[in-house]
Amino acid sequence: MKSTDPMLLKKPVQSLVMIPKIGKLTTTARKLFNVILQTSQQQIAELSKNGAVDLGGHMYSARLSDLLEPIQQGSSNLRALGKTYFREMMQTTIEWEAPDSKKSGIVWDISHLLSAARLEYVDKEGNPGSSTNSHLVAKWGLPAPLYNALKHPELYAQVNIRQIAKLGSYEAVALYEICTRYRSNFDGLTNKSEPLWWVRALTNKQPAIDPITQAPKYRPWVKFKDDKLKDAIAEISQLTDLEIELIEEREGKKIAFVQFRVRRKAESQGDTTPVVSTSIAELSLKCGIALQDISKLLRVGIGEGPLKIALLKLESRMAREDLEPIGSKLSYLNTVIAETQKYVAIDIPVPPSVETPGPVERLAVVTPPVAPISYKDRRRAEIKADFTKLSKEEQQPYALAASDLLKAAGLMQPSVARAIFSQDWLKNGLLLSKMIEAYAVATHGPDWAAEPVES
Repeated sequence: MKSTDPMLLKKPVQSLVMIPKIGKLTTTARKLFNVILQTSQQQIAELSKNGAVDLGGHMYSARLSDLLEPIQQGSSNLRALGKTYFREMMQTTIEWEAPDSKKSGIVWDISHLLSAARLEYVDKEGNPGSSTNSHLVAKWGLPAPLYNALKHPELYAQVNIRQIAKLGSYEAVALYEICTRYRSNFDGLTNKSEPLWWVRALTNKQPAIDPITQAPKYRPWVKFKDDKLKDAIAEISQLTDLEIELIEEREGKKIAFVQFRVRRKAESQGDTTPVVSTSIAELSLKCGIALQDISKLLRVGIGEGPLKIALLKLESRMAREDLEPIGSKLSYLNTVIAETQKYVAIDIPVPPSVETPGPVERLAVVTPPVAPISYKDRRRAEIKADFTKLSKEEQQPYALAASDLLKAAGLMQPSVARAIFSQDWLKNGLLLSKMIEAYAVATHGPDWAAEPVES
């Protein structure tokens, strides 16, 4: 594999968060473990093609130099290095967790990283050899749950081993792996969890036990952030293909929740700026959406199919003179894209633009007809008018209810959190829409939008 080629591991999400309970996992051992998983995954695929099944006794193998090369380790004493890191993986007991484990049925999972490990000299024919006429081969076994997850990863993050090789701290490697899970999300937001969850997820050993509570004494969030996390964020943002931003949510003076915003650097996308098709460009300009913002959506993996549908819906919504103007067109567009992607499985192919001599025929954009005002829209307008007459204190509970709805839908954004905190929700279109829905259900019941049937 050329050094310029990405070395990707489809790492199951349930193995992204590795919390040591016994032993300590060094930075290099964690990097090497990812290489081992990637090598194992390739060999599992090859075994599966041949109809083989791992019943727990299979030993995967690779030259030790090939395993260490991607993580930039020297080869002065391969045997000593191999023994050190394999010993760590055999002795460290790990609790596994997915960043969004609340959605999973598994409540607890614990195992060693490997079920067995061996170093041996093998000659060119695959026979046992010596240090003078052979190369050093590493062999290892996998715990059954890890084997099953690698063979059939229902959800996985693409971890770039070449990128984590650039990182020098354990906290940076662990955080980078979690952030890869969210690199293609349209809002780029990771899971939101309590500060202690993040401290546990990014710590490489079990801390001392409190003699009174018998609970592990993890570092306080503020100290961990200052001593470890800030440097890890800087490392990732400066050295890898991702930029990471810390987001803290307060309840009074207390940091209640923590998450990160993940951005992919433009240069990491190969060339760079995605080409916007003529039809998409014309629609975006008609809607007042900057081409730079459209390019960002394409860069994070939003297909032109859902994007075009969302722009057409935005254009139709903007034509509605009976409704108030949209507060944030980009937020509205993101919301529609999120809804559209649930149902649009196949992208609409758009041929690349090719410059040809002669006159260029412009693509006609057909504006969809404006739909008649529905009963639900009229009802919503009436309820909104009632809602806006309420005081800030009376509106506050519906802001919290709307926040829960957005979190459940995966649409919570920092701008929404800021609007709730500042009580400036009337200017945030996405938040206000959900608040009105919550108010409508609370005051008129779940059938508030049902048109009455004439008797």
